[in-house]
Amino acid sequence: MNIGIRVDASVVIGSGHVMRCLTLANALRRAGHEVLFVCRDYPGNMTPYIATEKFNVCLLPFFEKERYAAQVLSDRYSNWLWVSETQDADEVSNRIKIYLDWMIVDHYALGGDWELSLRRNSKHLMVIDDLANRKHVCDILLDQNYYLNAKIRYQSFASTRCKQLLGPVYALIRPEILALHERRVQLRKKTTPLSNITILMGGADSKNMTLQVLQQLEKSKLILNYNLDVILGPANVHGDDVKDFCKTYSNIAVHFTPLYFTDLLMKSDLVIGSGGSGVYERCFAGIPSIVFSLAENQYQICSDVAAAGAHIFIEHVSALSSKLRSLTFEKRDRMLSAGFRLFLNYQGAEGVVDAIQSY
Repeated sequence: MNIGIRVDASVVIGSGHVMRCLTLANALRRAGHEVLFVCRDYPGNMTPYIATEKFNVCLLPFFEKERYAAQVLSDRYSNWLWVSETQDADEVSNRIKIYLDWMIVDHYALGGDWELSLRRNSKHLMVIDDLANRKHVCDILLDQNYYLNAKIRYQSFASTRCKQLLGPVYALIRPEILALHERRVQLRKKTTPLSNITILMGGADSKNMTLQVLQQLEKSKLILNYNLDVILGPANVHGDDVKDFCKTYSNIAVHFTPLYFTDLLMKSDLVIGSGGSGVYERCFAGIPSIVFSLAENQYQICSDVAAAGAHIFIEHVSALSSKLRSLTFEKRDRMLSAGFRLFLNYQGAEGVVDAIQSY
């Protein structure tokens, strides 16, 4: 089948949407399907990275990069797009030269109107969503998140004919994280002190939470108690500030989009990270976490996963020190058990591909 994926990354959006779509795209390719990415040319877009994965990219034009990058950050998702849904749909339709079997869209700024327009270019349509805040006109809807009210969230936003794939059982987890799970499970047999911490705030970290965490550790005089690995994503614009802070500490290493990402996670006793798709990667791999919600759409994810006991959610960086001081090995081990329970009967990207192929 010929399959298109409409998804964006930018200094505002971050990289998570593209990364999970790449996981699905690779699974589709392994099943014998052709995949084309459709992305807009925002500052911080990931089209070069997508190309390294050997996928073709249709790049939509964008001419206001300086204004876009300078915009005040907010959770108004229309600010992610900067064109109307109609214009975006028309540009996608005009640039795709073939009739698609499926169009997959992962974009908070696009909804039912866009989906209806793309029916002229595609036989079927699939939506990847986390928000449950707008109407969808699609055949399959994927929401990979753990929500206490997951079964009713889309009652008002998707038709009864739409096949809903809900929960972490369908989480689009990268193969390298899947492989890390088996290696990490062996560590549960060892009682290890809390010594290696990874700080990981996603691809963009637009609020510079990385630096706020480091400053809080310094303020609480905990910063010298741990070996710290700081991972900065491809769209992070605060790298110089973080690097300047860390240069006086020999126990802190800063890594910019490291290819050895899983090696860093393998040695981590704890991740201090953001909400979003990384929550599920850490739970699946078996890495205890303290998480912050960096966007409106992450709050319920962080809260509900914490209610399941699978990570610690704190709402303000000032609470970090007390949580670290009270985090025993037993508490970390209970987090792992709770995290693993989220993935009972896990199907992942292959399960999503099966749903597409059997539709």
